[in-house]
Order: sequence, then C-alpha cells, then structure tokens
Amino acid sequence: MIKILFLMLPTLLFSCIWIDGTTIDGKHTYLDGRDYFFIPRLKHDINFSTPSTKLKEIIEKHKDKKSSPNEEKEFNAVVSMLKGDYNKSINSLLELNKIEPNRYSIASNLGTAYELNKDPKEALKWISEGIKRDPNSHYGTEWLHVLILKTKLKLQRDTNYLKKHHIIALPDKFKLEDNVTVDKKIIAIKNIKSAIFYQLNERVIFIKPKNSIVADLLYTLARIEAQTSNVEQGIELLKLSKEYGFLQTDLLENKMKQYISIRDTITLPYIYGYIKHNTDIVAFVVLMIFLLLLLLKKIKEAKKSENIIRDFLKGTVKVLLAVFITIILLYVILSIRMYI
Repeated sequence: MIKILFLMLPTLLFSCIWIDGTTIDGKHTYLDGRDYFFIPRLKHDINFSTPSTKLKEIIEKHKDKKSSPNEEKEFNAVVSMLKGDYNKSINSLLELNKIEPNRYSIASNLGTAYELNKDPKEALKWISEGIKRDPNSHYGTEWLHVLILKTKLKLQRDTNYLKKHHIIALPDKFKLEDNVTVDKKIIAIKNIKSAIFYQLNERVIFIKPKNSIVADLLYTLARIEAQTSNVEQGIELLKLSKEYGFLQTDLLENKMKQYISIRDTITLPYIYGYIKHNTDIVAFVVLMIFLLLLLLKKIKEAKKSENIIRDFLKGTVKVLLAVFITIILLYVILSIRMYI
C-alpha cells in the first residue's frame, strides 16, 4: 500500500503544476504551469526552430493526407517558401488565387511569402485580404500581423520609429480585463496578450535576434505579464527583449530594475499569500517538524527504559504510523486542490 502511494504521488504532483511568483504590488501569487512553460517553449523555438525544422514537420504531417490538386499545389508553394524560394511560392499562390479567389489560406500564405520577401506593402494587402476571408483564423490574432506590417512600413520611412514609439501603446497601469485602443480598435489586454503569444510563436521560427519589432513585442508582453500576473515572467521576457535588441534601452533597464526590486523584496503580504496558496506544503512541513520532535522524545524516553530496544521500536512504529497517516492526508489535500 505504501509503495503504491509513493508511486502515485509524483504523478499527482506533476499533473497539476503551480509556479510561485510575485505580483506587481509585491504579493505572492502562482500561475498555471501551462502559462509558465510558454517562455521556455519560446526560448526553445528561438534557439532551435527554423524554416528547415518547420519544413520537416509539415512534410511529415502531409505525407498521409489526401489532398485535392489545388491543395497539393498550395502545399508545394509553402514548401518553396520554407526553402527560401519566395518568388516561386508567390507566383504559384497568385495562380491558385485566380482559381480559388475566396480561399483564406492562399491569401494568408501570400502575405507571409511577401513579408519574407521584404515587401511589407504587398504583405499587408494580402494579410488584410485574409482577414476579410476569415476573421477568426489564427485564433483571431491577425490584426496584430497587420499592425506589425504597418510598423514595417513606418520603419521604411523612419528607421528610428521604434526608438520613440511602441507597436502597441499601453497605459502605465492596467488590468487584464481592461480595454485599450489599438490602431483605432478597442481591444482587451487579455486579447493583446494572447495575440502576442501566438504571433511570436509563429515569428521566431523565421526571425532570430536581433530584430526591433520582435524586441518591442517582447517588451510589451513583459509589461502585461508583470502588471497582470507576476514580475518573474516579466523579467524573463525583458531579457529576451534585450537579446532581440530593444531600441529604448534606458526604458528596458529601468523596468528590469523595478521588477527585480519587487521580486527580491519579501513583504508580509507576500508571506501571507504564500501560506494561503500553499497550505498543503506548509501543513506538511509543520507536521514533519512535529513528528521529528515526537521521534526525538521517544528516543529520550527509550534511553531511560530498562528495555531500550523494545521501547524504541514501539515509539518508532508509532511515529512511522503517524508519517503514513500524514502522507495519506497530504494525498487527499492535493487531490482536492486539483479540482478547486
């Protein structure tokens, strides 16, 4: 029974991962492991994902797929794009668009091919057309792709544009549910966050450091994470923004110092929040200390006894029984916590 219990505990603990953190006002918080692992995944894509790895991935997915002749032509156009033959890809997709003028993926792939071919004006035209054909594609985040392309056009006119502006301007303070105006549209902060997440995952496959647009998006995401979740995530995203060459260096350094100061200052609200969010861990530690003191007491009593070994064994059995009950209680607490 004890063996089975110990085998089950690791599965239980890692099936529902919670990461401790610090809010912008210095209180303890925790986040779901799915949110936490976005940054390691992003770092992995920056370091290891390339058009070549993407090409292998889509070829593997496509090999058992039954496609129509036009779908096969579009697939080959995407292959050409990932191989760096952008003109061939664009010509194939333009021909396909004459045959299927309402198909979303053709417009979207044309936009991407033109962007990779350093033609943001044509890219903007086709990404905008893709949104008309399917506003919900890419989880409704293509509005940010449009904004990125508009920023590229601004950078062609003024190479210092991102030294004075951001792609997305945010207020000094905000909540996740707040709305802000972006490119004359009202968008919730939470939707900005998810859009940056998605677009960065797509973008870093093709764009490695340094790149001022990716750097600016990472800086904005760092602010959102720090302001609405935890400063630890904000710090890691600021590091990535710096790696990508964020142009407003003083601004980044000041934010970094602010977030590190908040992270490294232990306050009473933080301690209270930690205990509140980790009652199971705190209870377990307290019980372990109590059981250790009990065991020391039994050892002391056994030394005074005429039959030291017998009394010591009896005391040890009681303590082990208490440990076993404690583990079961911890298991029950963690099981309940999974569904709260």
